[in-house]
Amino acid sequence: MEDQPKQSSLSVPGASSSSTSTERSDSGPPASDDIGQETSDQQQQVLSPRHERAKGKAPFDSLEPAMEDRQPKQAKLIEASSSSISVIVNNYYIFLSFRGADTRNGFVDHLYHKLQEVGLPLHPNFELKDENDHPWDLDFGKKLISAIRHSKVSIPVISETYAASELCLRELIEIMACKKTGGQIVLPVFYKVKPHEVRDLEGAFGEAFRSRRQCFEWEDVEQKGPEALQEVVDSRTFESEKLTRGREAELVNKLIERIRLEQQHDSQPHLPVNSVEIEDTEVSRSSTSPEGSNSGPSASSTSVIGNNYYIFLSFRGPDTRSGFVDHLYHRLQNVGLKFHPNFVFRDDNDLAFGKDIGNNLTSAIKQSKFLLPVISEKYASSEWCLRELIDIMDCKESNEQIILPVFYKVKPYEVRELMGNFGKAFEERKHRFKMEDVKEKGPEALRKVADLRTFESEKFESGHEGKLVEELVKIITDELRRDFPHPLPADLVGFDNHVAEVTRLADTASSEVQNIVIYGIGGIGKTTLATHVYHKLLDDFKYHSFIKDTRETIQSKGIVHVQSRLLSDMTDTIVTVPDPDRGINMIRAACAKKVLILLDDVACQDHIDKLIGGCNFGAGSRIIITCRDKDLLKPEYKGYELTEMNMQDALLLFRKYAFKGEQTPIELVTLSSDIVATTGRIPLALVIIGSFLNRKDKSIWTETLEKLKKVPHIDVQQKLRISYESLGYEEQQMFLDIACFFIGIDKRIVAYLWKDLHYRVDSGFKRMMELSLMKVDDNNELRMHDHLRDLGRAIARPAHKKLWKCSRLWDEEAITVQRSEMERLKVLNLSKCSALESTPKLSKFQSLEMLILENCDSLAEIDPSIGDVKRLVSLNLRYCGSLQVLPAQLGELRELEELLVDETDIQEIPECIGSLVKLKTLSAVGCRLLTRVPSSLRHLVNLLTLNMKNCKILPQLLDSFQALGGLQRLSLEYCCKLGRIPPSIAKLGELFELDLSHTIIDELPESMGELKKLKILRISHSKIKKLPRAIGELKSLQELHASGCSELEGQIPREISGLSSLKTLRLGGKKISGLPENFRELSSLENLNLLGCEQLQSLPEPPSRLSSLQLTCRSDKLPSLSHLTHLKELTLDSCMSLQSIPELPSCIWKLRVQMCPNLEKLSILPEWNSLSELELLQCYGLKELDGLEALTSLRMLNLSISTDLSDVNNFDNLDRVSSSDTRSFVFKKVDNLHVIGGLEKLGSLEVLNICERKHIARLNLSKSEHLRQLIVNNCQRLIEIRFHDKIESLERFERDGCPPQITTLQHSTGHRIACES
Repeated sequence: MEDQPKQSSLSVPGASSSSTSTERSDSGPPASDDIGQETSDQQQQVLSPRHERAKGKAPFDSLEPAMEDRQPKQAKLIEASSSSISVIVNNYYIFLSFRGADTRNGFVDHLYHKLQEVGLPLHPNFELKDENDHPWDLDFGKKLISAIRHSKVSIPVISETYAASELCLRELIEIMACKKTGGQIVLPVFYKVKPHEVRDLEGAFGEAFRSRRQCFEWEDVEQKGPEALQEVVDSRTFESEKLTRGREAELVNKLIERIRLEQQHDSQPHLPVNSVEIEDTEVSRSSTSPEGSNSGPSASSTSVIGNNYYIFLSFRGPDTRSGFVDHLYHRLQNVGLKFHPNFVFRDDNDLAFGKDIGNNLTSAIKQSKFLLPVISEKYASSEWCLRELIDIMDCKESNEQIILPVFYKVKPYEVRELMGNFGKAFEERKHRFKMEDVKEKGPEALRKVADLRTFESEKFESGHEGKLVEELVKIITDELRRDFPHPLPADLVGFDNHVAEVTRLADTASSEVQNIVIYGIGGIGKTTLATHVYHKLLDDFKYHSFIKDTRETIQSKGIVHVQSRLLSDMTDTIVTVPDPDRGINMIRAACAKKVLILLDDVACQDHIDKLIGGCNFGAGSRIIITCRDKDLLKPEYKGYELTEMNMQDALLLFRKYAFKGEQTPIELVTLSSDIVATTGRIPLALVIIGSFLNRKDKSIWTETLEKLKKVPHIDVQQKLRISYESLGYEEQQMFLDIACFFIGIDKRIVAYLWKDLHYRVDSGFKRMMELSLMKVDDNNELRMHDHLRDLGRAIARPAHKKLWKCSRLWDEEAITVQRSEMERLKVLNLSKCSALESTPKLSKFQSLEMLILENCDSLAEIDPSIGDVKRLVSLNLRYCGSLQVLPAQLGELRELEELLVDETDIQEIPECIGSLVKLKTLSAVGCRLLTRVPSSLRHLVNLLTLNMKNCKILPQLLDSFQALGGLQRLSLEYCCKLGRIPPSIAKLGELFELDLSHTIIDELPESMGELKKLKILRISHSKIKKLPRAIGELKSLQELHASGCSELEGQIPREISGLSSLKTLRLGGKKISGLPENFRELSSLENLNLLGCEQLQSLPEPPSRLSSLQLTCRSDKLPSLSHLTHLKELTLDSCMSLQSIPELPSCIWKLRVQMCPNLEKLSILPEWNSLSELELLQCYGLKELDGLEALTSLRMLNLSISTDLSDVNNFDNLDRVSSSDTRSFVFKKVDNLHVIGGLEKLGSLEVLNICERKHIARLNLSKSEHLRQLIVNNCQRLIEIRFHDKIESLERFERDGCPPQITTLQHSTGHRIACES
């Protein structure tokens, strides 16, 4: 059955791009000097801009990269500063800016290595390098700007002394400029600093800036640096101590997840990185455990399980939990999952409350293969840490377990002799130890562990923690490989003799270099045999490389990719070679060592010559090659021919798949033998045919036998086609897609594509695997035997068909089709052809309707023959960053309906565009150099959508809109130079969406009232001073967005009440003083957002249909809201004078009150039984909370009074309130709440947060069966928590800053468990 083409279309993503020459560095972030430290004379010249200007050089901010730098044909890196790293994914995909002294050896080192680890599978030219990799005599500033501008993602890591570095600020200025002009994605990390400290240059962060700014060389940095810092605070930020509760590995995972989401738009879709929590192990212990602040088991331990708790981590939580141990834990878990499906064990989750955790931890230690004590400064102050270490050292002596001690920022002599801060921590706490033997045996265990081979964090690789983690993981994985040798696949039959014979040929006892060639016909089992021998020999070789599917990999990715992989494996570093000739020379230079290499499925002699030709491998090396062609067997090679199976083994293998281990039915015994005979006793055919016949009727067996008899004995493909033809239509399409495109691609990525086609993906995978037509390997990648691959490709692209009639094309044939006669082609997709500099001649594309050139980075010219494509309907030039001019021949495309030129470098739209009378969509989003729109635009009478968003320097659009009467959508957002809208906008009678956000427009014309069909008006963050009175005439308006309008002042005109269709109103100007009295007449209003209206005197009676109300105002009392029978959410934020909550309707289910310091009492009514979330944040004056027991549906209760005002909005979909909103008021930050009455009745409660409530002594949560999160940080008097029996649901329990001993009780048993803080 042949696949039928669905349409005349061609997709050639990246087809024209050549192999990219890049290098990889695995050495981690640079250890370069920071600003202010001494540099060499040569460096000093580069780092002195004023000195350079004196010699005639341009100032830093005027260094515009040359075009060849801005649009490189190949990926290359130009890097800068003591504080930056670029990760290259094609065009400088990730730029990492950081202050070396603060974060280089810790957080940034881990982030650096994780970016590399995650990025490599996605992009073969993924690169990490630093300033040590390019000469210092380059024009440093120009290269820095080029690197940043070519980044897709920038990650500034803002740390305490970041602003003390002039180059850090220089980088940040450029990053924020790129965000504005080029839409660059900026992911700021606030590493142990608060946003308000950065915004307002407060605290140690501000002091670092002020102490260094007089030394700055670039004059503009002192002014623009603080501005850039303010801008970065307004971005979406990642706060290291807040977002993931300080867990740095989780923060790294979140950054990776966000980057991967962005990569989905640039290449194939990718799944987010799995992020698994390392939970606090400061869990409760049984009453038999000793009490005391450091007596909780494993405030300091985590086990990673493989068989019996294979790895045990012992650590002091406050010292290392959120940093080093968090990274080590996640790395161990990620590596371990490849060996053990049950690799995660965490004592707090797996040991129920009330059990003797001490005994369980001792048992876990005894059953562990590896014991990793992380000895930190306060390790010896924890009784349980010492208890664990005693058990660890006992196990070493009795069980010969492997101990890998890490001395984290402590010296071995300090541990051995109990000196310095380490010894002081022990002396201060030992009197509180309850286990007497710990006082004596603990110091002894410390002396013993200091005498072992240790890993000192500050000495190992100059303090780079990421490298230390990798070394520990390598030691463990090497040991795992010895413990879990590669098994012979369970489904193989009759292979033992073959394995033994090839192993004998390998003769590992000999010091000679052995080359072994396993040859035979396809499907005979060569790869399986070679793989098993390879894994059997693996332990004898430090350096080894397994190149799977060499023929297919070279065909799809090029010989350079395979050379790079081989060289990287041989050198144990990441290397990318530039071209085949240099590649083989590099391999020859690196081969003088003992290596084990397996080249699977080599197609020709040239492959061997380019991979191992002329190599003098070290003594004892073994090279294994599998191939079909016996001619590749050189005289000096040892050969082994794998032939068909004997009849007995062939029958046994066939029956394993045909009957799944069950006895062969009598009526099928003879048929089984006959079918096996017709397959040629080839293992692949036996497996495929056997899988196909499983559970089939005898008639199908007979029919299959007849088909097989008609196929030549050695024609394996035709035998396999029987199984293909048994698939349904969708399953056949999936099979062909895998064969043609998706071998070696992550299964989940492919599933995304098929789900978009509404295929039944899971059942399709299941069916193909049942028939053994494909499999998923250990890396979750799709694999298919080469015979099946060739079958699929032969079906998709039959030899007798013309190329353009085939359903699927790949490699050079796709380009051939593009260059051949294309009269009937309707769609041509050349997106991401990064080497394409000019479009091909298009005159022959007479039927072409859609031309897609999106993301062709180097495209600088549209061939004039574009004018010959008369039927073209859509032209997509998005993200062609090198394109500066649109050809005049564009005006000849009279059928064109869609023109997309987003993020190109065009400076003007040509006059000829006025000839495109059928044009419906014109999009020029992010054209940062666009300065002019032609007057001929007014001739586009059919234009429906005009999107000029982010055209930063466009000064005006049109003098008159009179002829564009059919326009429906007009977006001018972020047109920062646009200061005026002409009155003729009233002629846009069909307009239903208008976006003027982030412009400098300060006035809306009264004629806007004639836009009778306008539904959405956005003017947020504009300079609008007042709303026109004619706004009330917009009877169709449903959404009005005017938040962040700093100049909008005074009274909102009463005419606004005429907006009878308005559903959403957002007003956010801090100068707004009042709303009209007839405000309630907005009868359709459902969502009202008045956050940030700090001068708003009062709230008039709101419209009755409101479902969401968000409010900031100065009034001490609000009107009754009980008539709002649809109100679901109420937010009162920074209502500084508010003394009471107004009467609310019974339907309310979210109540959020924040920064209302004069609110003293909240009386909850019984009617509020639908309330699901109640938050009273920074309500310092709150004294009484009555009636809580009536909230039978309450799931979240947040009474935190955290003093951090930098992020006052913790809610979904709320605008950030300006810092001035709260700083302009003076109030006492006191805590008056002593009791939370009714808490014991809340059976639905899932989340409780009472941070910094200093008077709360007891919490009764005995009815809260479903409690998931409990946060009681800095509750200084909290001494007892009473839990429900079924406390297993608790996922998060934070209690930093609480008394050293909190007693928890289970309700029914009264069982006490003390928790260490």
